Amino acid sequence: MTGVIKKTIVKQNLGDSFGFIIDEAGDERFFHVSAFEGDFLALLPGTRVEFEPTIGGNLQKGNGFRAQRVRVNDSTVR
Repeated sequence: MTGVIKKTIVKQNLGDSFGFIIDEAGDERFFHVSAFEGDFLALLPGTRVEFEPTIGGNLQKGNGFRAQRVRVNDSTVR
C-alpha cells in the first residue's frame, strides 16, 4: 500500500519517535520509528511511502490503523 507522510514526531530518545501516514484510502495510519526502513530523521511531510498495513494497538488512542515496513517510495525520489 502507498501513502504520504502527514507528520513525524521526533522524541529526545529517538527510539520513542513515531509518525503518521495518510494512506491511499484517506485513512491515517500510525507507525513507530522501528517500522521505518531508512533515516527517520530525513522524513518530511509529503514524502511518498510504501508500507504494509496492519491493525492493532490501543483502539482508544486512535483508529487502530498501523503501518509496518515503511519505506520511501523510490519512484517518487528525484
